[in-house]
Amino acid sequence: MKRWGILLSMCLLVLGTAMADTFDFTYAGGLYSGSGTLQAINNGNGTFTATSGSGVFDGFAISLIANPSAPNSSNSPSGAFYYDDLLFPTATPVIDSGGLLFSINGLGATELNICSVGAGCGTTYTALLNNGGGDTGRFTLSAVPEPSTLTFLGLGLLGITTLKRRISKPSQLL
Repeated sequence: MKRWGILLSMCLLVLGTAMADTFDFTYAGGLYSGSGTLQAINNGNGTFTATSGSGVFDGFAISLIANPSAPNSSNSPSGAFYYDDLLFPTATPVIDSGGLLFSINGLGATELNICSVGAGCGTTYTALLNNGGGDTGRFTLSAVPEPSTLTFLGLGLLGITTLKRRISKPSQLL
């Protein structure tokens, strides 16, 4: 019984340290492509605000530019874009027309805004560069399981295995 108490305490510790959610993203267009990972905080209304992230876009490393006015829109450092860094991880995960703002490392002050086309949220996306480049493509967003979720899955499998062993050896039940 003491062993189960220790395992439960470890699970609660892991659960308590999970502060942010992680999402993987990809962008595939006619001219550009990229992928990466975003860390986000839950806004409590079904939306998340990306707070950090990195990846690769068309062969260059990118870093998320955190929105100082989240969840409201902000003006990008270059003044070329309005962005909000909001994620909508519903059954069909999307970003809105404000989109995500990244800096492209190695290209000076080049900014990349990936956003949905048109007002609101959509299924067609555009990748815009503040130097005038642009591309229309597909954006995908998927949640990465939290470590605590994986821990509970592992503990569940361990419990089933332990229970199965006890049932298969009836002499140990007495």
